[in-house]
Amino acid sequence: MLDRRRFLARGLTLPILGAATAAYAIGVEPNFFLQVKRYLLTPEGWPPGLVVRFAVISDLHAGEPFMSAERIGKICLAANALAPDAVLLLGDFNAGHYFVTRAVDSQQIGEALSVLRAPLGCYAVLGNHDWWHGPLYGVGLKVYDLLAGKLGLGPSKFISREETIERIPNVEPDGLRGGVIYHDGQFDDSRLAVNLAQTVHELGGLAVNYMAVTALLKSGGMISGVVAVDRETKREYEISARVVVNATGVFADQIRRLDEPRASRILAISQGVHIVLGKEFLPGDS
Repeated sequence: MLDRRRFLARGLTLPILGAATAAYAIGVEPNFFLQVKRYLLTPEGWPPGLVVRFAVISDLHAGEPFMSAERIGKICLAANALAPDAVLLLGDFNAGHYFVTRAVDSQQIGEALSVLRAPLGCYAVLGNHDWWHGPLYGVGLKVYDLLAGKLGLGPSKFISREETIERIPNVEPDGLRGGVIYHDGQFDDSRLAVNLAQTVHELGGLAVNYMAVTALLKSGGMISGVVAVDRETKREYEISARVVVNATGVFADQIRRLDEPRASRILAISQGVHIVLGKEFLPGDS
């Protein structure tokens, strides 16, 4: 007979075991154990007697606390100790998840990997290919749909590989898994910026242009304002404030480092390019 005490004891066993297993998997094994697996492969048509030793490193997912730049360096030294003829890096360098306490930027990863040595060279496949990126894209697109509300042009959705090829007949089919239908609109961003400045003025604020923040003011260890320079007159101003908001877009990391010079980058800056092509280049209505 299963009484209340036994039921609770058994019911708590699985969660405790699950938590212990997860703690070992993400906290103990990645940080204290490095296992090297060896495989002996003979591809079809491989020249008899030719022996080549490859060291393969994949899925680093760099990000503290589990995969710091220092740990990547130790992995590379372990790979060098195997005396490989060539080193193959198979991608997934950056953490594609959000379970990190501190980002490890691409420059730090590159510096850690730079210690790799092999007589035939080191070769890398760039990019990430985590399985959860698809669902995350789907969630993100649906959030955009909700934000658009009644002004939305149409719902976003995933489509199959077959439908993608049907809609875009000349798409490259190799490696294609599917597509996304996403409706986007056009707007004049300069008008948006002007309207934003007008709103600031209407609410009693003061919008200032051509002023560069060069330092942060601090009082009692807290940020209490900024030092700004008029780009036209070169005059410097100290501006006190109860709250300083870093809403500087692509320059956000630059401002963060005024507060913490050794702060790691949290932005991967990119730039989009719009290319207009004739309809004959892309048959179909999509």
